[in-house]
Amino acid sequence: FFLSPLSRFHSAARMARRNHIIMEGKCFVSPPNKNADFILTAAALKLVFASAGETTISSTTRQTAVHTYTDHIDLSTMEDVDVESETQTIKVYEDVTYKVVQQGCLSSKTVERVDRVCTGERTVGIAKLYIRLSVETSIKEPAKDKEGHDISTGTKFLTLTIDPFEMGEKLHTEMVAIMEELRRVQI
Repeated sequence: FFLSPLSRFHSAARMARRNHIIMEGKCFVSPPNKNADFILTAAALKLVFASAGETTISSTTRQTAVHTYTDHIDLSTMEDVDVESETQTIKVYEDVTYKVVQQGCLSSKTVERVDRVCTGERTVGIAKLYIRLSVETSIKEPAKDKEGHDISTGTKFLTLTIDPFEMGEKLHTEMVAIMEELRRVQI
């Protein structure tokens, strides 16, 4: 069917609002236990994963390719988002360059060496976002064990680990605000 020019304009404006990027950054997602880039829009949380693969074409030729894939999670499918702060201790390393004189029978030569030395530790705050999804039985693989308990394979929980804590807390605040706005519109 054909849309009127005004309807097409409203549809385009709605799509532009939905795809407006509110926040983006890097995180660790569990499951699938991989690093990802996150993009929060007014309608979804997009997790962009990248993986490198190498293919052998012949005995002398290899091809390396980077594959990216996006997991698109509609914010209306999220039931709850909780944030928790955690501290991690990270060792700080520094490269130390020094000269070594190697003595030989007839001559000596000076060689530069670089060693990586632990100079200390620092504590950083990270945020863990626990996202509970409302996964419908129609989109997960239904399965029951011998006692009749539901053991379906749909993912109901995601954990995003974000460094630093302030960025994770800001993402949590933005997601909760958008989810509340979506719920008000649906009512």
